Amino acid sequence: MNDTREKLNDVLKKLGDEQIEKLYQKSLYLIAEELLNNFFEVEYGHTKDEERFRIVDVEKLIPVAYTRWENYYFNQLLYDDNTAYAEDYANEFDINVYVDLVDATFIYKANQFIYKIEEYGSLENMITNALEHLDYDDLVSISEEDQTTIRTLNARYGQL
Repeated sequence: MNDTREKLNDVLKKLGDEQIEKLYQKSLYLIAEELLNNFFEVEYGHTKDEERFRIVDVEKLIPVAYTRWENYYFNQLLYDDNTAYAEDYANEFDINVYVDLVDATFIYKANQFIYKIEEYGSLENMITNALEHLDYDDLVSISEEDQTTIRTLNARYGQL
């Protein structure tokens, strides 16, 4: 291991600052990819799918989690004669979570409509504060605030 460190130090001495920065960023990407690979193995029983790590659309998103959320709610209404009746409503939403390693963000979508973005500022921060601790249940859990946002978007734009 010491010999490897010495070889790496010799290589770094020969590189310029810009080359070192590119090498560092590439290393961070490889670390992030490995952490995602470990997550996929634990959660889905398979290692990295090459298709998953390609840029899947112009937004550079890698899908990491999916669930279906059924939103049930109760609405009490009044007839014209002021007698009450109730209506139960149910909406189903496909919840998809994506990671963007280029912009160091998590994107949360309900039926392809973005309801939350978590920004980390750098891939290094994302690795330390998110990717090292990925948990499927945390990714697909929907907070009360997120539920309100999804309901508001649904009311504003119709069925998402």
